[in-house]
Amino acid sequence: MGRGAMAIDLTELPGLDDLHSPRGPILEAERLASELNGADTTFFLVNGSTVGIHAMVMASCAPGDEIILARDVHRAFVGAVVLSGALPVFISPEIHPRFSLSMGVTIGAVSRALSQYPRARAVGIVSPNYYGICAPVDGIVREVKRYGKIMLVDQAHGSHLRFMRGGPSTALLEGADAVVESTHKTMGSLTGTAMLHLKGDFVDRARVKRALRILQTSSPSYILLASLDAARRRASVSGYEDVSRACRLASRAREAINALPGLHCLTEDDLEEPAAGAGFRLDPTRLVVSVSGLGLNGWQAEEILRKHHGIQVEFADEEHVILVITLADEGSDIDALISAMEDLGRARAVRGPGSCHRLRRLLEQAMVPPPLRVPPREAFFAPSRPVEVSRSAGMISAEEVAIYPPGIVIIWPGEEIVEPAIEYLLRACERGARLQGLDDPTGRHIRVVAGPSRG
Repeated sequence: MGRGAMAIDLTELPGLDDLHSPRGPILEAERLASELNGADTTFFLVNGSTVGIHAMVMASCAPGDEIILARDVHRAFVGAVVLSGALPVFISPEIHPRFSLSMGVTIGAVSRALSQYPRARAVGIVSPNYYGICAPVDGIVREVKRYGKIMLVDQAHGSHLRFMRGGPSTALLEGADAVVESTHKTMGSLTGTAMLHLKGDFVDRARVKRALRILQTSSPSYILLASLDAARRRASVSGYEDVSRACRLASRAREAINALPGLHCLTEDDLEEPAAGAGFRLDPTRLVVSVSGLGLNGWQAEEILRKHHGIQVEFADEEHVILVITLADEGSDIDALISAMEDLGRARAVRGPGSCHRLRRLLEQAMVPPPLRVPPREAFFAPSRPVEVSRSAGMISAEEVAIYPPGIVIIWPGEEIVEPAIEYLLRACERGARLQGLDDPTGRHIRVVAGPSRG
């Protein structure tokens, strides 16, 4: 696009098609994208993967329908259940026994939930997650199909997996019914663009179209749409080559980081540790670096890398910094990263003994679903009032609370607020985490249901 970008900031002129009723070039672009990704139907999205998640849930669930969700799904699923009126029931993810991070849900956990909730219409999971950990989607899809349910997958961080030789499998190729991918995250389209892929007949395409017409702007950016088509073309021409190069660069960085004292970069072998869970895979282009051996937390390490080395990490948490090796990175970028990590290794600090162990315990407790006192949609529309987070135990939340990134919801609307969630959030904020979902930007107050809902 270059300097001509503004010249293509057009609208639904004759010959340019209409995103909400495509018959020409947009329809052809979506068809090419579906062929490339192994889908039956693909929809271009200009409101990110969020709108794809909203649409696939609205197309799969009617008000009052149960939907089984992994507890570590993105906060976009909150909007999806509020819009659809679905009732979420949750599966707790596996927490790694050595690192304070969520791995995802196991095949056995999904099977038990399907047996426990036979009326559920659909199952929704995230794979890969923000840490690049991919759930055993092949086994999960088999279980979901054995029960005759709809399989929905948030694969926002995995649009490149289709082009990774020997890497984790993609949900669509394993038989998922609807998969959303943020093309902008790993395949180079412009920010806010994504694709929703459908396979088979379990998800009603007409309902998906109606949902997208309601949810997406009636004036979609043709610059964004063109970037999706350009990213698709690049992937079709050189996707395997591009992703293979990124994997090689990431492998060099991972090996160098793991040779530095006090640092550890997650490997696929780490996912095979006893009690870590069977069948999980790691996206090799994502570097999850534990800095706890330096006495630093992830937010401190992130600040050092950004301020002193010009390196912007994907996100940080109590124990880690997470970096993504992209299709645009070169050997010189990896050299700079390794040099920065060597310098980081000299920036040791002191923190209390057992800090990460306590956080891991809190994370495990926070991932256990508390009682859902009212449906999320009802809680959203109910009268509410603010209370101090520290005094909110036992009350019903009227809003969602997520640490962002990665966007995992710790408290859902309609849930009883419990002490482990409060302690986890307060501790994370003290250490530098940012919250989303709260009306109070300071994070000190949460809105709770004040009385009967209004519908």
